Amino acid sequence: MNILLDKLPEGFSDGKFRTDFRVFILFELLMKDNLLIDSEKLVLALNLCYEKMPSSLKDAVEGMFWFYSGGQSGEAQERSGEIYSFEKDAGLIYAAFLSEYNIDLTKVKLHWWVFRQLFYALKDDTLIKRIMSIRAMDTDNIKNDEIRNFYEDLKQKFSLDKKSFEESFFEGL
Repeated sequence: MNILLDKLPEGFSDGKFRTDFRVFILFELLMKDNLLIDSEKLVLALNLCYEKMPSSLKDAVEGMFWFYSGGQSGEAQERSGEIYSFEKDAGLIYAAFLSEYNIDLTKVKLHWWVFRQLFYALKDDTLIKRIMSIRAMDTDNIKNDEIRNFYEDLKQKFSLDKKSFEESFFEGL
């Protein structure tokens, strides 16, 4: 599939996707939800992602993950690890799209594949990309203790595992 030459997909098999980027951001958040078991996630995800469900459950599941991955096969998918969160980094992602592309994500409908490509192509000097770079950094190979400690402190500051004030507050109740 060539995004420059081919029509962007809207379905799989005899099914029809909900193609807006918000749907597949919700899909990603759903897949990371630790409060649900896998079978619950699957049912919710299928209902979320399809306007019209394919007749074959196997096709529906394969199609949903194929669409989410931007049409890449399992081996070709780039695993970026946990370097961004559509939940915790929402404001930074919004600001990057607005400043970089003049796209107000609250007011547009974007095909998931277009959103993915624009997200990955954000310039390295946007704050979200700089934070993602810090999160992805391997500090083990930095020989200078002062520099390594500096980057480890930054990694901790921007860690996705770090609880927000609200999470910490409500955890104590």
